[in-house]
Amino acid sequence: MLEEIGELADLLILVDLENKSNEDIEILEKEAQASVKIVMSKSSLKEALNYIVPMARPDDLILVSGSLQLIKEFYILKEMDELSYD
Repeated sequence: MLEEIGELADLLILVDLENKSNEDIEILEKEAQASVKIVMSKSSLKEALNYIVPMARPDDLILVSGSLQLIKEFYILKEMDELSYD
C-alpha cells in the first residue's frame, strides 16, 4: 500500500491512535520513506491536520485514510470545531 501511496503523494503524515510506544510508528515511518518523498509522524490527528491544512494549496488533495476509528475522530474534530483552520 505504501508504494501505491508513494506514486501519488508528496507527503505522508502518520498518526498513532493507539498511544502506545512509538516503536510501531517508527517502523512504519522507515518503511514509508522508501516509497514517499516526505514522511513524518504526528501524535494526533488534530495535530496532523492543523499542520498540513494551512500549507495546502487550493488544488491540493488531503486524504484522511486508515481505520474507522481515525475517520470517526476526524468527524468528531470537525463537528466540535476543534481544528484551527476553516
